[in-house]
Amino acid sequence: MNRKHLIISLSCTSLLILANSCDSSKKSAEAFAEKFAGYAGKEMLDSIYAVYPAAELADKIDVDFKADSLSVEKSDKDGEYTITYNSGEKMLVSVDKDGKINVVESKGLFKYSPAKMEFAEKVGALKKGLNDEDLAKRMIQVDNLSTGLFNEFVKSRKNAVKNLGFTVTYEPNFGSEVGTGYYTLKNTTDQPIGGDEYELTYGRYYTYLGIDKSWTDIEPGKDIPPHGTVLLQEEFTWHSGRDLKAITMHIPTKESFFKNYQPTGDEYNDYVKVHGDKVVKKSTLGYGPFQFAGKLGGKYPIHINIEKGMKYGSYYYDKNGPKATLDLQVKAYNENTGELTMEETNNKGEVTGTFIGVVTPYDYSGKMTSFQGKTYDFTLDVVN
Repeated sequence: MNRKHLIISLSCTSLLILANSCDSSKKSAEAFAEKFAGYAGKEMLDSIYAVYPAAELADKIDVDFKADSLSVEKSDKDGEYTITYNSGEKMLVSVDKDGKINVVESKGLFKYSPAKMEFAEKVGALKKGLNDEDLAKRMIQVDNLSTGLFNEFVKSRKNAVKNLGFTVTYEPNFGSEVGTGYYTLKNTTDQPIGGDEYELTYGRYYTYLGIDKSWTDIEPGKDIPPHGTVLLQEEFTWHSGRDLKAITMHIPTKESFFKNYQPTGDEYNDYVKVHGDKVVKKSTLGYGPFQFAGKLGGKYPIHINIEKGMKYGSYYYDKNGPKATLDLQVKAYNENTGELTMEETNNKGEVTGTFIGVVTPYDYSGKMTSFQGKTYDFTLDVVN
C-alpha cells in the first residue's frame, strides 16, 4: 500500500470512529431525555437539580413524554444536542468526553399555574423568546412583586374609605319633624371598593322628656369607584338620629385581592427599576421557628410563636400572660411568597379563629377572624 492509500484509509477509519462516537452520544442523549422525564414525573428534584441546577428556580418541572416521541438533533457546537419532547418542550444538553450529560438550557419545562402566568403577563413581566431560566427569574420577581402589592394594599386599607362629613339637606323646624342629610364617603385608592369590603358603625341616640338612650348599629358599606364617592342618606329629628362613628375595612385574602386587582402593565418594569433584575435563587423564609408580637385591631397586644416545621404554634394575649396560650395549626404556608394561614383551636379541636396574612423577614400582617365573625387587622413584628 502506498502513502496515498494509507492516508485515505486512515481518514476513512477516523471518520468511522467519529461517526460511531456521535451516534453513541446521540443515543446517550436520548436515554438521558427519557430518564429526565422520569425524574420529573416522579418529582425526583434532587436528581433533576444535579444535572440542571437552574431548575431550582422553577415552581414545577413537568415533561409530556411518550415513547418514540423524542427528537434528538446535533447542535452546531460539539457535544451538544437539542432534545424535543412530544408537546414541544426543548432541552439543550451537553455530553462530555466521559459521557456525562448536563442540561444547558430549556424551554417549556418550567411550569406555572395559568392564573400566575396571566398575572405575570398583565403586569408586563413576559416577553417572547424567554428560556426557562430567564422565565423562572422573572416569575420569582413576579412573586415578590405580588407580595409587595398585597402588603402595600393591606397597609393602605386602614384609610381606604374616608368620611368627608355630614351634609344637612333639610333642617327640621320642630321636635317631631324629620330632617334629612347624608354622609359622604370617599375611596382614597385607585381600585374599586365593594360594599362587602368594609362595615359602618353608627352610634344611635334618642333623647326626649328625660329619656336618654344610645345603642350601636353596624351595617355593610356601599360600592365606591376608584377615587370616587358615595352618599349615605340619613334622617333625623331634634331628639333622635345617629352618627357615623367608625369605618372598619375588611382585609381580603391575597387571592380575592388579585381577583379584583386591575394591573396597569407597568408594575414589573417599576419593580425592576427599584429592585434590579438579578435573581440568583428563590428568596425563601424557611420553616421557622418564628416569634411575632404586635396588636390585633390596633388595640389588643398579642404574642405568636410558631414551631420549627411550620405545623403548629400558639399565641397569647399579653394581658393574660404566656400561661394562657391558645393553640394554632398552620393550614397553609408558602416559604417563597410568605403566605401563612393558621387556625386557632380549642381543647376539643374546634376552630375558634383564623389568621390569614403574609410573613416577611420583618413582620406578619393580615387579618384575624374570631369565632364570633369579627375581623381584626394586624401587623406583628418579628421578635428576635
